[in-house]
Amino acid sequence: MALNCKFYLKYPKKDFSCIFLWINHKPYKPFKYYLIAPHVEKAISIPTKCWDNKNQKPIKPSQQKYKIYTADIELTENIIGKIKSNIKHIITNASLNGIELTNEYLRKELDKRLEIKGKIQEDENPSLISYYQKKIEGMQDGSFVQPKNGKKYEQGTISSHTTCLKCLQEFDRINKRTTYFADIDNIWYDEYVKFLLEEQEIFDDKGKLDYVKEPLGANTIGSKHIKNLKFIMKRALKEGVSNSTEYDKDYFVRPREDSFAIALNENELNKIYETKTLNNKEEVTKDLFLVGAYTCLRYSDFSTIKPNNFKTIIRDGEIIEVIEKATHKTKDRPVIPILWDELKEILQKYNYNLPYINSADLNENIKNIAQRASISKIEEFHRTKGGITELIQEPRYNLISSHTARRSGATNLILRGYTYDEVRKITGHSSNDMLKNYIKIDSEDNAVSMAKNFNKDKKK
Repeated sequence: MALNCKFYLKYPKKDFSCIFLWINHKPYKPFKYYLIAPHVEKAISIPTKCWDNKNQKPIKPSQQKYKIYTADIELTENIIGKIKSNIKHIITNASLNGIELTNEYLRKELDKRLEIKGKIQEDENPSLISYYQKKIEGMQDGSFVQPKNGKKYEQGTISSHTTCLKCLQEFDRINKRTTYFADIDNIWYDEYVKFLLEEQEIFDDKGKLDYVKEPLGANTIGSKHIKNLKFIMKRALKEGVSNSTEYDKDYFVRPREDSFAIALNENELNKIYETKTLNNKEEVTKDLFLVGAYTCLRYSDFSTIKPNNFKTIIRDGEIIEVIEKATHKTKDRPVIPILWDELKEILQKYNYNLPYINSADLNENIKNIAQRASISKIEEFHRTKGGITELIQEPRYNLISSHTARRSGATNLILRGYTYDEVRKITGHSSNDMLKNYIKIDSEDNAVSMAKNFNKDKKK
């Protein structure tokens, strides 16, 4: 069996380029192998003017300015000769011993025969993450500079790309996937934007909460994350690592709207509280969800409340029960008053030692419980998929998740007349503006609240 060995410049349009061997041998993927200088174990780079593309070999420099690279050019010619010779020996050895000529076998044998140590060959098909990491490393050490002016990247730009890389890593991790450039299409894009728009509790491989990812606004996603993703995809295309041009498609744009979310009003929470004939897991789901709704805590916090988090405060002769707990995200210790009778009854039911349920089970069960509680009003909202904005109609029970509890609690306290300053001391939001973006008061609840306050003022 003969293999047709070809040698190409990686960057034929630049002043300098490394060289790689290319073998197209079916049924395997094309084999790509970079020419490495054994003594330094780095890819050999020569002036592109000193390469004969037709005959696929270096040529002696004719111009004076290239003569200083004579040693590199001669080394390149020498290694090409060694590769061709060794490929013949590898094929003969494989044939005599019944060895399959896989890409892995070819690479291993060439490394051994050329005395190349370690994993220094470039990945033929790098994942989005691995390629992005290398580019950021290049920005940091100055080996990858701005294409237009040759200047190093500013620290702010590097930090922006590092943030985007971390989000991509978490997206892959929670979806148990590895994203390659060929995977990026309108479906992948919609899933990734949805991930960025929503608050995410990120768990490690052992199921322990790692950290909480803030929901990002549409403008931030567009001006930072999508912009940087387009940049890295263009670089990959230009360097021959990818052939994807999806970033030029109409759908690859800044999202037009923020994530749609609901809050349950007090009446809806009471319907859930009154739901009967539940199995044990559903009962725990119901109770823990309501604990979240009556404390304004995140799942990571309300699911880990312990007996020692309950305190009593005596003020002006009045005994006030509170929950004091360090939050996982901010490490603050909000003091949350136990205001609702329903919350007191749930705590007493478990003797202040709440059971545990994982977030996946809670998110699945609470939708079923809410459906049985007739929380079925149809919500209409717009969602952009593949660059096309659609009108979505969805029953409220399908829009409920563990985070709806916290949002509902904060919204209902505002509707009851508590100030934003008071509520954010419980929720931990850094500013009133942040909390206002979080509150979800629908038109009907707003009208009822206004009417009650108006009538209350009339009675004075």
